Amino acid sequence: MGNAIACFYCMEQQPQSGQQKSRVKTFVIVSLSAAVLLSIGCYLYFRIQSRPTPVTSQSVLSVIHLEPFVVNLADNGEPAYLRIGIDIGTARHASEGNPATPTSMAVIRDTVLEVLTAHKSDGLSTPDGKKVLKEVVLQRLQARAPELNAREVYFTEFLIQK
Repeated sequence: MGNAIACFYCMEQQPQSGQQKSRVKTFVIVSLSAAVLLSIGCYLYFRIQSRPTPVTSQSVLSVIHLEPFVVNLADNGEPAYLRIGIDIGTARHASEGNPATPTSMAVIRDTVLEVLTAHKSDGLSTPDGKKVLKEVVLQRLQARAPELNAREVYFTEFLIQK
């Protein structure tokens, strides 16, 4: 055991070559650089994650609820049906009066039916298909019924049957 300590001591005392010193320096520099970059990345990630969502004029202040209904989809060959429940988020306060008058409800349902019946079940069964459908419904509602101030479309039920 005494020999092992003596050998370790002898190895420690031997001068390192220039190549070994440069490898050690390179390793230390790369390690410190990686640690600094990782620290900065973590700081920025958590700082961005902790920011509160700003309240804008586009915020949803009330919701119009549509009862679930069934529509035929535009599939060729075999029939396909969609049972869907939809809520429409609006930028109107409930105190400003109900934005869902009988006339506006008819326009909303007609617009939603028009959009839904133009789609095929394969396109709607993916998450991206649902996202696109929400965007199209919202755009059509904003064009046909601007007085609603529609800001969001929420699916409360979504079932495709072939």
